[in-house]
Parts: sequence; structure tokens; C-alpha cells
Amino acid sequence: QVVRAEIERNRLIYSHLSASDDAAPSLRGGASSVGRIERSLAFASEVGGFGPDVIVIDDFDFESATAAAVDALKALAKKHDAELWIGATTEERGVDNAATGAQSAPTPLRQHFDALDVIVMLRPDSDAVHLQLLKDHDNPDVSALNLHLDPTSMRVISDDLPPPPTHNRRAAEFHLYSGGARGAESCFGECAARWGAAETHFSYAGHPFLERTEGVRVLTEEELRRGDFSLKYASHRLDRPLSQIPNIKRILQTAWYQINAANEVFVVGALQENGTVRGGTGWGAELARLWHKPITVFDQHCGKWMRWDSTQWREVKAPVISRRAFAGIGTTSLTEEGRAAIVALFERSFGPAPQ
Repeated sequence: QVVRAEIERNRLIYSHLSASDDAAPSLRGGASSVGRIERSLAFASEVGGFGPDVIVIDDFDFESATAAAVDALKALAKKHDAELWIGATTEERGVDNAATGAQSAPTPLRQHFDALDVIVMLRPDSDAVHLQLLKDHDNPDVSALNLHLDPTSMRVISDDLPPPPTHNRRAAEFHLYSGGARGAESCFGECAARWGAAETHFSYAGHPFLERTEGVRVLTEEELRRGDFSLKYASHRLDRPLSQIPNIKRILQTAWYQINAANEVFVVGALQENGTVRGGTGWGAELARLWHKPITVFDQHCGKWMRWDSTQWREVKAPVISRRAFAGIGTTSLTEEGRAAIVALFERSFGPAPQ
């Protein structure tokens, strides 16, 4: 939260789409498009005392761009002593690895190859985003990086580097947020206690399935109301009626606290055809997606961990707990396979359990 606030205080975003015509973005007046950027920067400088360190232009149309437009952008960055980053999309999924110079780049970039200092291509695949360096200033030897990005976190993973250690995390520095109910949530709590992580279980008076006794926080009526959501809205988000689920209002209210406190979410249950998680647990998973928090689900039906990548669920082989504050929620109908998946998650994250 602190880092995000700091970024937002030092970032300005401008959209010039409303001032454009039907021409390609890079051809809308050529240098006059740069003029609009210049006027935006001048306004920011005069009114807010803002000077850019980096100018980022998203979705640039290199295919239609003129050499004059690219040169004008470079001159603009030089005038402000700022880095210039230009993002573009191409339909070409790959390039000829044996080619050199301009021929190594996707077709739209070839006419601008000499004007660009560094060219990096990102190629999406089913399980990774492949990163390829096509140009590095005047360096004639552009070696293959062989780097890949995780499609969910965009962190670098590399076949050339040893895998990062999975046991360098101290469980005592981590905090589990859950509901303490029998089944998956109780198992998450047992593992947290076994490995030495803190645990807080948000619950309500009279919870019929509460099983954990450590770290239980019974929410007051006033606190529960703060986490209230419309049952109609929740049913719409989950694409199924919820009114028949016992204690559903309390489940929605406590889930708000569990997911709000966490920076990543792990769920054990069952994914349905519409992409939601079955049962009352589904609301906690939906809140994580709604709030754009990393969420990984162990589907007891297929025996796989699935991670939401903002567009679809993708299988992940060996997830680990990486955020200090994490939620562990799930079904009351925990199978032995589901229990083993939770234990293995803690082992991968923190090493063998202390004796």
C-alpha cells in the first residue's frame, strides 16, 4: 500500500484518444501528436512542478509511424532528459533467431530499427512469457537471454539460473487469515501453528462449524455490518443463488475481513464451469478476484493447483506462500488429497515442519 501510494504520487497519466481522429495513433498529425504530449508535460511542469524521469507511450503503432514521428519523440525525451519507453503490439509471434540487424525484428519495427537503442520482444505462451533481446545499442553480439516471465506475477524465471530457494522464508514472519471452520480452514490453521506462523480467524458468535481455538476473533454485530454485501450482488457475481446456504450472510461478512487483511489468497475447494469456487467459500475467492489479489485454488476434483491470471485459471505445479499476510480458506468437505496439498504448500514455502 505504501509503495503503491508513492508510485501514484509520482506518476501522471494522460490519454489523447479523445483528441484523435480515425487515423492510426502514430499518424495523427505526426509531430503534432508529439506536440500534445509536449503541452501535457508543460502544463504539469508549470502547475505542479512535475518533471518526468521516464516517458512511457503505450500501444504505439510502429507499422504506420513515420520516421519523423519517431525522431520527434526521441527529441522530446532528450529535451526533458528523460528515458523513453515505447510499448507496441505485433501479430508476429516469433522472429528468425538466425537473422541479424533489422531482419531479426518483427516487420513493423524494421523501418525504425536504427532509430531505436534497445528492442525487447515479449512472446506469450501457455505457461510463460518469453523475453528476447533483439537489439542492445551498438552491441553486435545479442546473446539469447533465455528468460521467461511468470504470466501472473511477471517475475523473471530462468532456465539458466538455479531455482530460488523455497526454504529461506521464516514462517514466524508470516500471518494466516482464515475462518477457523472445520475442513480446509482448520487445516490451514493447524499448519500455521505447526510451522510457527501467526493466525487470525475471523468468525461470528454461534458459528456452527468453528473448529480452531487459537487466534479466533469473534466479530461484533457492528463489525459484521462493515463487511456486509448485498446477497443479490454476491449471487450475481457467483452466477448462482446463495439464499439457500445456511448462515450465508455471516459467511459474506466474515469473508470480507479475511480477504481484506491478506495480500494473497489460497483456496481449497472445487472450481465450477463458470470459473467460480463452489459453496460459500466462493465468495472469498470472488472478493480476491474483485480486488485483484493473487489467488490460487486447489481443485479437489482434478487434484491440481489453479491460479487466476486476470483472464482465466491456469495450472501451477508448485505454488508457494510469498506474501507475509495470506489467506487460507476453503471447503468444510476436505479430502485427504486436499489436506496433503495444504501441508505440501507449507513445506514448499517454509521447509520441513519443526519437530
